[in-house]
Amino acid sequence: MKIKLENLILGNDQTLPAGEHTYMFNYVLPMTLPSSFEGEFGHVRYTVRAVVDRPWKFDHEAKATFTVITPVDLNADTELIVSQ
Repeated sequence: MKIKLENLILGNDQTLPAGEHTYMFNYVLPMTLPSSFEGEFGHVRYTVRAVVDRPWKFDHEAKATFTVITPVDLNADTELIVSQ
């Protein structure tokens, strides 16, 4: 059984049969996003969270962390150019 994501976003009532359900999604992160970082004086962390809002019941929530590695073009940094 497939349920269109638009229906869930609009809040239309949907009844799911018992069992496991998977909803694929993607999201394009901005190219200017800083890389993940853990340091003595701070951190940059990224998480994604999904909530199933169930009226008159406790909501179900899932959270996952992920690492962002932003590519750096060392050729574009003029301070790194070595004279020969």
